[in-house]
Amino acid sequence: MGSGQLDFGITGATWSAIPTPRTGTFCSGSVVELPYAVPPAGLTRRPGRKRIATAYPNLVRKDLAAKASRQP
Repeated sequence: MGSGQLDFGITGATWSAIPTPRTGTFCSGSVVELPYAVPPAGLTRRPGRKRIATAYPNLVRKDLAAKASRQP
């Protein structure tokens, strides 16, 4: 673990990937708060998965446990 980085366990996120509110518009035209930050530069490996893991750690643990049990 490098200087200035925090380990968030299963997500593998660093301090720069901590969720921060962002505003965005959807097709209805309403502005909503998005519960995650834009992934840091260089983080191209499945960024959607990391967002889900940060927001819903229990669901990801359940999913990973299911994958582990399916392996031969």
